[in-house]
Amino acid sequence: MMATDKQKALIKRIERYLPVKYEGNSVKDASAFITKHLPEYREVVEICSSAMYDALMVGDH
Repeated sequence: MMATDKQKALIKRIERYLPVKYEGNSVKDASAFITKHLPEYREVVEICSSAMYDALMVGDH
């Protein structure tokens, strides 16, 4: 069975933020990729969000 649309969407977001490339096809491949990279993806997104917030707040002073 091919990766689901939801998995594909998350994989694309992970690839956008991390220097990784998904090369699998199946739901199992997608699940393994997401499980491996999701913690780092979440950390990077949090850092980016925090940096963006900090940049916006500087303009308020």
